[in-house]
Amino acid sequence: ASSGPAARPNLLLGHFPREGAGSEDHYEVTNNVFFCSPGESLLQGEGNLQIAGNVFVNPAGNAISIQAHHDVPRRVMVQGNFVAASGLGISITKPSPLHPQVIANNRLFSPKPPEGGKQQGNQLAPFPAPYTALGEWLKLRHDSTQNFAALRPLMLSASRVCSGQADERIAAS
Repeated sequence: ASSGPAARPNLLLGHFPREGAGSEDHYEVTNNVFFCSPGESLLQGEGNLQIAGNVFVNPAGNAISIQAHHDVPRRVMVQGNFVAASGLGISITKPSPLHPQVIANNRLFSPKPPEGGKQQGNQLAPFPAPYTALGEWLKLRHDSTQNFAALRPLMLSASRVCSGQADERIAAS
């Protein structure tokens, strides 16, 4: 993660061709962990996107920004993610009015509610997320017999790495 003029999102998804072959293709981003980006959102995308089942933790800023870069957001589904961000958790800005954009069933810890799209079934709470919230979300999505307590040292270490701006409360119980 970089800040200042070198800042980039952890993942930037550009558009496919606007017309013809490939124009209906889409990105599918599932089951990933995104952590810490002090200068940009963790994920920025446009075009046709499905973002589901990921963990986004940014104690230094925004998490998911769906916005124009070289095209516009088209068909967008942001569903079933765990999002904890000190800035904006999820936003969809200036999308195509011809396509649906949905923000649904996410667990969102942010000082601001999601922006844009049709919103349904999201669970909202202020940032920071307690460590137990991540464990609960993981248990709902995966085998509940796994030892999720093992994630605590990883989260604490990652928080320290997130440039002096990190808020270690994300990993506190």
